[in-house]
Amino acid sequence: MPTIATAGHIDHGKSTLVQALTGQDPDRLKEEKARGMTIDLGFSWMSLQVEGSPVDLAFVDVPGHSKFTNNMLAGAGSVDGCLFVVSAKEKMMPQSIEHLKICEAFQMKAGVIALTNSYDIPEKELADIEQSVAWAFKGTFLEGAEIIKTDAPADLGIKELKAALSRLVLEITPPLDLKNPRLWIDRSFIIKGAGLVSTSTLTLGSVEDGDELFALPAKKLVKVRGLESLGKQIKKAEPGTRTALNLSNISKEELKRGSVLIKPNKWFLTKTIDAKITPIILNEPLGNMEGRIQKESSWKISKKGAYIVNIGSGDFKVKIAILGNDKTSRTIGG
Repeated sequence: MPTIATAGHIDHGKSTLVQALTGQDPDRLKEEKARGMTIDLGFSWMSLQVEGSPVDLAFVDVPGHSKFTNNMLAGAGSVDGCLFVVSAKEKMMPQSIEHLKICEAFQMKAGVIALTNSYDIPEKELADIEQSVAWAFKGTFLEGAEIIKTDAPADLGIKELKAALSRLVLEITPPLDLKNPRLWIDRSFIIKGAGLVSTSTLTLGSVEDGDELFALPAKKLVKVRGLESLGKQIKKAEPGTRTALNLSNISKEELKRGSVLIKPNKWFLTKTIDAKITPIILNEPLGNMEGRIQKESSWKISKKGAYIVNIGSGDFKVKIAILGNDKTSRTIGG
């Protein structure tokens, strides 16, 4: 089962499009429905025909507002590709650019572009808009991706978008199976009569009903008492599957977003990592972004700063030690 995320600027119609595709409203919070704005991650799915066989495609719908970028990061880190949404009336906007660069940072390889709000735009003007949007993705993983003109309220392009998603499934690389599962938790909640349920996009291995897992940072052994995927009870979840786990021996407070479940004694645990930092500069021009060189300014990192690193579904406060001859700061770019 492939899992993809939505991406794009606020109010460009991501959630509306997902609902038109799946029949499920990904906005689950009362505040989201009242404000008409996605705040947190939403989840839904649909069945596609791929080369004559049914395939389930799961969606992680992410917020488009800059204030909720951390929530977007929590949902996009474990997916296989994206449905990138751009309004034909506004074209590429600041969060469009930010989401595109986040998707590239996650090394996504495939996607489909939906050009929303296309219903009442003259054909010639719409063709020009489509060309300008395609130009904006040059030099990125979405260069040459299919662009489907849509308008969900008018039921325009939904059938064509489903066909494009079926073709996208064939482009997605099968998830890696190292027989060593890792589940970054993106949601935990209590179901009356069942107890704690936590959800994740499963990576690197499979999980079976009855398995024993190790929870971090709680440092607790937990037992899987049941598995569900896309609304159905299952005995085994494979890599890439959107998975809900019924767990014992741990509380909701101990297994919140950013927690991780792994097989006991199968991973090396550390609080220190080496990393190479590549700056993402949001004000650089769109189109043919190969090289991404920003000559007008430099980007400085110092060990004295307050930093947050996003890993899996979590964000964590960190301290940085600069490696190399300059022990106080390092300028990148410029």
